[in-house]
Amino acid sequence: MRTATRFRATAAIIALVGMAAPPTLLGEVLICKRGHRLTLRETACKRRETRVDAAQLGVTGPPGPGARWAFVNSDGTVIAQSGGISVASAGSGAYVLDFGTSLAGKTLGATPAATAADQGYRGVVVAGVCGGAQSYTAICGALDPPALDDRHAWVVTTNVNNVGPEAHAFYLAAY
Repeated sequence: MRTATRFRATAAIIALVGMAAPPTLLGEVLICKRGHRLTLRETACKRRETRVDAAQLGVTGPPGPGARWAFVNSDGTVIAQSGGISVASAGSGAYVLDFGTSLAGKTLGATPAATAADQGYRGVVVAGVCGGAQSYTAICGALDPPALDDRHAWVVTTNVNNVGPEAHAFYLAAY
């Protein structure tokens, strides 16, 4: 019975840690134990609980630098970022971001964003790496000098009908 309880508790912790918001949003998530019961806490374990290291449960992943990201305004200015990223406008709704390091093998995640000045409806956000098979030379090559290497990413924000580019704020993350 204890093995089954531990298995259920470990599976529940793995599921809860996987669903928890990123540490940068909530701060550190603590795993606390009292008897055979595990609980997630945002600040500190309660008086009769002891802190459990996630590595003991096998729920830690490989170490890494984390995602690099940028929150970009519709005019191409950076509102917030993880650091070291610059943006150039390549026309209305088209942007090229210089991450300063290779994006080869990275996943790009692009999402629309709202700002105080840009809250209306909009279409999809499309992104890719400037170098290699995903290169969009009409955007990456439009800069002077052209940005046709894998440290640059292109982004296109579209109008509400998704039939043409239109300047809107967006988030881009490389992880």
